[in-house]
Amino acid sequence: MKTKAITRKALYDLIWEKSLRKVAQQINVKSHKLKNICVEEDIPTPPTGYWIKIKHGKTVFIPDLSGDLEREIILEEIVLKESKFNSESLSLTKPHQLVKEAREGLKQAKPRFSYSSPQMVTTGRNQIDITVSPYLIKKSLVFMDNLIKYLEARNHTIGYKKHYGSIITVRNIKFEVSLREKCKRTKETDSVYESYKMVPTGTLIFKTQGYPYREWASTKNKTLTQKIPDIIGYLEEKADEENQWKIIHKANMKRQEQERLDKERQQNIRIAEIEKFNAFYEDSLRYDKAQQLRKYITVIEQQSNDSGIDDHFTELVHWAKKKADWVDPLIDLDDPILGNYSDYLP
Repeated sequence: MKTKAITRKALYDLIWEKSLRKVAQQINVKSHKLKNICVEEDIPTPPTGYWIKIKHGKTVFIPDLSGDLEREIILEEIVLKESKFNSESLSLTKPHQLVKEAREGLKQAKPRFSYSSPQMVTTGRNQIDITVSPYLIKKSLVFMDNLIKYLEARNHTIGYKKHYGSIITVRNIKFEVSLREKCKRTKETDSVYESYKMVPTGTLIFKTQGYPYREWASTKNKTLTQKIPDIIGYLEEKADEENQWKIIHKANMKRQEQERLDKERQQNIRIAEIEKFNAFYEDSLRYDKAQQLRKYITVIEQQSNDSGIDDHFTELVHWAKKKADWVDPLIDLDDPILGNYSDYLP
C-alpha cells in the first residue's frame, strides 16, 4: 500500500480550489476517505451548492483554517493491479463473467434495423446493456471489462435489471447505465423525397439514464476506456451528494415530525387546560345553584315555622336538601334516581 504526506494547509487549498472528487483523483485517494480525513483534521469543506454559486459568479463564504497549518497528513493511495484496469489494452484478458455473458449475447443477436439503432446488435435479457454495430463488439467488451474491474477494485458493483438494462451501485446509490454506439442523422441521397437515416459512427458512448443524465465518449486525446476513472469519480461524487441529501432529508423529516409532535402536544395541553377551566367554571355555577336552593329552603322553613309544619312539608324539605347536596360540587352526592350530577341532563 502506497502512502504519501500532505500538509493541512495544502489540502485545505486544494479542497477550496476544486471539487472533492477532483481533489481525490489528483492525490489518488478515495473521495469518501478524503471526506473522513477532512472531518478528523478539522478542515472545512465547501457546502452543497458552493460550486454552483461559484459558476454563476455569486458571493461565497470561505472559512479560515485554524490549528497547525503545516502538520502533515499521511494519505493511503489507491493502488489498482494492472490486471484489474488497463486503459491501453485492446484484448480481453480473463474477462469478467458478466462480460463473457454479454459476449455470448452479442454473438447470438441478430442486427436490428430500427431507425434509432440501425444495423446494430444488442445484448439480451439479464445481461449488461450494450448496443453496437458488429465491428465494435470487441472494443465495447474491452471497455466494459475494464469498467467492471475498476468498479470492483473500488468496492462498487454492477449488474443488470430484471429484464433489460445495467445497474451500477455506488455506496448504496443505484445508477442505470448503458453502452451505445453513437449514430448520426444523414440525408439519403438516393431518395426521391427528402428523407434521413441514422448511421453508426464507430464511436462508443457510455451514459447514465434518467437523473442525473451524463454521457462520455472517446475524444482525439482520450479513449473512452481511459475515461473510466473520470466516469467512476463522477458516479462517486453523485452518490455522495445523494447520500448527503438523504441524511439532510432524514434530519429534516425528523425535525418536522418533532415539530408536529410538539405542536400536537401543545394543542393537547391547551385543550386540557380549557376543559379544566370549563369544568371549574361549571362547578362554580353548580355551587351557586346549590346555594340558591339552600336559601330558598331556608326561606320556606322560616315561613313554615310561622304557619306550622306537617309531615308532607318535612319530607319535601329533606328531599330538597338532598338535591342541593347533589348539585353542590363540594359535596357531589349521588342521587338514588338521577345518579351523579355530571350525568344529569337538565
